[in-house]
Amino acid sequence: MSCATCDATIHGVGYGMFHCPRCGTFRSADGMTTTPALVARCREFETELGPFWGKLWHKTGIAEAIHQPERR
Repeated sequence: MSCATCDATIHGVGYGMFHCPRCGTFRSADGMTTTPALVARCREFETELGPFWGKLWHKTGIAEAIHQPERR
């Protein structure tokens, strides 16, 4: 199963609970998804980055961890 936040493969951590090791999103068997507050804060912060920091943002994998592939 893929993560709703970053599209990575999520892992089972208990009966009906799944966790994404890349971004920290939790998903339950009934489809409820909980995205960490840090992901939302990073998305907001990303809009303020200049060209140099934007390149570093992508190079370090932060953009990959907070966006679906089509939004990276």
